[in-house]
Amino acid sequence: MRNRVLLGQSLPIYPGEEQIMKTTGILIDPFLRMVRKVSIEQSNGKLFDDIYRQMKCQLVAIGHEFEDRSVLFVDDEGLFKSPEFLAMFALVDGHGQLMTNPLSGIAMIVGPEDDAGNSAPVTLTAHETDRMVRWVKPEFVASLADGLLSAACVVFDDKGETK
Repeated sequence: MRNRVLLGQSLPIYPGEEQIMKTTGILIDPFLRMVRKVSIEQSNGKLFDDIYRQMKCQLVAIGHEFEDRSVLFVDDEGLFKSPEFLAMFALVDGHGQLMTNPLSGIAMIVGPEDDAGNSAPVTLTAHETDRMVRWVKPEFVASLADGLLSAACVVFDDKGETK
């Protein structure tokens, strides 16, 4: 049986035939301090199988919803990891103001759903996303995760500090 690989559109499939759709997303990896565009496969309507695989997690939560309805998914169990396995980041707007509290673990931005419930390609570029990401300094991660420090006190590496 043939597999149909589609880019952002749905075609009828025959009984027993697997339908594979591809879309794009942005992966944010605070462990490697890397932001990159990724391809996401949606097989028979199961978008999250590939997202879980790429994010190396079993459960996601919505960390932020953008104006165009794109969604930032974060590892829902990101804060349950041992302090030595924690890495955090936050998103800032064009004025340097926090858009999110610091988030833990690998995250992915996925485009908005279309009328058929399929995820459209993400509209942000990796470069635009990289400019929005601020990495939390490692010495602040454990205190923040334990609730001993508020998000307003966090200092970020490389690109500046919060106010």
